[in-house]
Formats: sequence, C-alpha cells, structure tokens
Amino acid sequence: MFEMKKTLALMFVLLTVGLVFGEDLVRTKDGKRFSGEIIKYDSKVVVLKTKYGTIEIPTSDIEYFGKEVCRAKIGKRQSIEGEVIEENNEQIRFRTPYGELVFPKKEVEIEKFKRVTKGTGEDITLTEQDAQQMNLQAVNLLREKKYDEALKIYDLILLVFPDDEMALYNAACAFALKGEGDNAAEYLKRAVLAGYVDFAHMEKDTDLDSIREHPVYKEIMEHKADYEYKAACKRLDSLKKRFGEGYLYEIDQERRLIFATNTSKEILERLKNVLVEYANAQWNYLFKNKPIYYITIVLPTPEDFRKFVGNQPIGGFYNPASRTLVTPSIGGALIHEFTHALHWGDMSARGQTHPIWIVEGLSTCFESSEIKDGKPTPVQNYRLSVVQQAVASGNFIPFEKFVKLSQPQYMQNAQLCYAMSRYIMFYLWKNDLLVKFYKTYTEEEFNKDPSGKSALEKVTGKKLEDLQKDWVDWVKNEKIDAKRVAKGGPFMGIATDSAAGGLQVIQVVPNSPAAKAGIKPADLIVSIDGQPVMSQTQLVEILMLHKPGDVLELDVIRGAEKLKIKIELGTRED
Repeated sequence: MFEMKKTLALMFVLLTVGLVFGEDLVRTKDGKRFSGEIIKYDSKVVVLKTKYGTIEIPTSDIEYFGKEVCRAKIGKRQSIEGEVIEENNEQIRFRTPYGELVFPKKEVEIEKFKRVTKGTGEDITLTEQDAQQMNLQAVNLLREKKYDEALKIYDLILLVFPDDEMALYNAACAFALKGEGDNAAEYLKRAVLAGYVDFAHMEKDTDLDSIREHPVYKEIMEHKADYEYKAACKRLDSLKKRFGEGYLYEIDQERRLIFATNTSKEILERLKNVLVEYANAQWNYLFKNKPIYYITIVLPTPEDFRKFVGNQPIGGFYNPASRTLVTPSIGGALIHEFTHALHWGDMSARGQTHPIWIVEGLSTCFESSEIKDGKPTPVQNYRLSVVQQAVASGNFIPFEKFVKLSQPQYMQNAQLCYAMSRYIMFYLWKNDLLVKFYKTYTEEEFNKDPSGKSALEKVTGKKLEDLQKDWVDWVKNEKIDAKRVAKGGPFMGIATDSAAGGLQVIQVVPNSPAAKAGIKPADLIVSIDGQPVMSQTQLVEILMLHKPGDVLELDVIRGAEKLKIKIELGTRED
C-alpha cells in the first residue's frame, strides 16, 4: 500500500495528466460491481452490455453508475454533450438530446469524461480535493482489512479520475490481499501506465507478494525503464497543457529530469549543468542514494507561480508525492528546492522520513553554497541576522523542543525555524561534523530516535542542553565575511545573486555605471573580460584588480539574447 504522506513542501500541487477512459461501471447496493458499456438508461433501469451478455439492472438496486460521455467544445464558450456516432478526417457526427449535429472536425474539440450518477438519478460531483480525502479514507480501510469497502471508494474515485495513481495502485494492493491476482495485476498495470513508477516501493510492498510470479507483474519489472520514460512523457504532456506556449519543455533521459521552464534555451542548458554539478557533489559528500525516478522541474513566470501558491510568501516548493519542484528562481531558491529533491531520493531509498528541522536544515544550509574541490561548501547568508537577533533577545526555540516540532508547529514561526535549522547544520559543517551527523542519524540512530536528538548528542559528545549553550556562543560570534570594495575604489552599481552558473542582476543603482551601460534587472552575467564569474566574491575580486575609469566587458544573457556590454567603472563613495 502507498500511504499518502503529509508532504514537507509548503503546499501540495496536483499536476493532472490526460485521462484514459475504461469501461462503464455499475455498483449495486449489495456491493456487487459490473463493468461493460451502458447502452441505455432511464429512471427505472440501466442496460449494460458486458463480455458475457447484456444485463438489465433496476435503478432501485443501484448505488451509482458511471458512463463515458463526450462533450463537443465549439469555440471558447459553447459546448454540447452527447455521443460521437461517426468521425472522419473532415467532420464529426454527434448525437445530442436535440438531435444529430455535424461539425467540421477542425472547428470542434471532443472531450471525454465520466458522468457518475446515483441510482436515484442525481449526479455525483467530485473535486480533486475530494478524491485526495477519499484516498486517505480508503487507505485507513485497507489498514483495517476492509478491502471491499476500500475498493468501493476506489471505484468511485476512478470513475471521475481514471488516472488517479494512488487509487489504482492501492486498488491493486486490495485485490492482491483478497487473492484476486488477475484483478490486482490489471490495476497495477493501469497504475503504471497512469504514471505510478515507484518501482522501489513496489518491490518492497508486501501487499503485492501474492502476484510476484504473475506474468503481468514480471513484465512490468522487466521493462521498468520503458515505463518510467512513458510516465515522463505523460507528465510532460500535462505540463504543456497546463502552461501552453512560451515555455521550454524537455525530458533529459540521461539525468532523469523533466523541465518546463520560462527561460531561454541558453539558460536552461546552464541550469542543467549547475544542477548536475551540484547533485554529483552532494552524492559524493552527503546523500549516498540517488533518486531512481524522474524529477520534474517547473520554472514558471511570476504570474503562473502565484497560481500555485496564492499570496503565500514563499520562493518555491518541492512536492515529494509528485516529485515536482516549482520555483520562479534560477538562483538560491532553486538549489534549496533541488536539495529537497536529492534528500527525498536518499530518504526513499532508506525507507525513512526525516523531521522538518533536518529536511529544511539541509536545504537552507546549501541554498547559499559554492562547489569547491567537488564538495558543496555553504556560505553565509541573510538567515544569520535572523538567528542572531533571536539569540540576543533570548527568543530562540530551545533545542529540546525544536527537534520535536511538527510541520505545522514549525511553519507557525517559519522565519526563525528556517534560520535555526540552517545554522544548526552550518555549526555542524564548520566543526566538520555534518557528514558524520547525517551518517550516524540515518544508519545508527533513526530507528531509535527519529527526532535527531540522540544523533546530535552522539556526534558532538555533548548533552543537548550543553550543545545548545555552545551553539548560542558560536552564533553570537559568527560574522558574514563578505569582501567589499573600499571607499574610493571601483564601482559598478549592481546587486547580484548566484544563478545558473553566473550572477543574476537583482537591482541596478539608478545613474550608476551599470545603468548607463544598459545593464537591466534579471540579466545574467556569465563572465567579465572573459573570466567566468559565479559568485559575489568573484565579482569583488575582479573589481579589486581595477580602478575607477577602467572599462570592463561583460558577457550577458538577456532572455534568448547573448550580449557584450562594456562598463566604465565609477568611484565608490560609501
């Protein structure tokens, strides 16, 4: 059984895929199910054509039935329900309650859906949120070994959402536990075709033990790579439907990444290189298990991102259930969320779910980092001032309480909790204990104490209370060692952030040398006088080699354009 876990992302995003419609279904009040094609129904009877013959079922005996219905969409506003009775390259003949209609094929779009109706004649309407709650309800029934009751719920979900991966997979588990191997295999195959390709979980799930030798199960396992790629293609199609033209869409089979990005091709290629370099560094350093599935990376427009998150003040999120990363950033927020994706890959392989302070601690630790000697190296960022203010005022959260916070509790004071998580991990890293902590926690202490407390005490050799005291002293004395051009030195007039293997311009000072040269916010500076520049530190080091009045040539990417922009340096006045 696949349990619908609470995600550690800030919200759950459901990316629906195209529907695959199967047979019509009738569920009777005594729990029986009949499938086939509903060829007639009225207020008294439903006539169902099955592979065994035609049967008539009184509506008084029916709990609900689902029938495939077509909707002809003409233009943007008009739509008519009915049945396609003839179709060729030129036209579509459509039977409606108002008689037969003929449409030019190029002017009409046919959409198929399942109409679910109670025996009393009332339509049943389900939202995606309804289906999510019903899936949770059915999982509880499976735990209680009430397989038929769970299957009844899955039937209803699948009538409305026939590609619901969780419903299909867990229905397969229910049938397998009932000893109905052929039905279990059929639903498992449907789940895989719908996009459920967590084969590692499938192979460990004891609910499926009864069908390990079934030819369908064997065929699925023999062609895992093919099914994973098909699922990736299906996901890409769903992204195209969601975002439309103007985005770049790509499947990187070698790196097992799916992209839907509002970027230029040049920036996408740079992003891929940055992410691969970062992933390789983390796999060599911290996470020993690579994700064995495709990860979807969506870099939307700010407007599209707001549709995901509404007014929540967040820079991105990673949904481990759909393995989807969403952020409009090509800088630190992208690395933060990608660290989540890598961490979840490691957790999945270990069969573990780590507490939010560890999950967010690792992602915030490396959101501002550089790759040095093949290792991810954290650098200071704005979260230091947050945690220093909390320590100075005594308003930080005691470690004993902090390591036990649930996700809702953590998010109630998110700014402080993120900062504390980062600087606990940063403290471990500075003391050369981060790798030791993660290894000790995952390999020795997790089953005994999943909170992480015992692992912290073991690797530091201190009781948690004493560790907290040392950490507080360390935080008070920590400084951001940022290089800065002195007063009277060369001045360019930009604020930047590391992004896509370069420096993204965040702000341009009005009337500065950069503004006069034509530099704009969102420009990506990739080199200066031919020297690659990937961090603010590198930019300052280059400036320190020059004096006011010198001219620098910048290689800049602006959208799909590659530009060379010359800047005459001014004089820093502060």
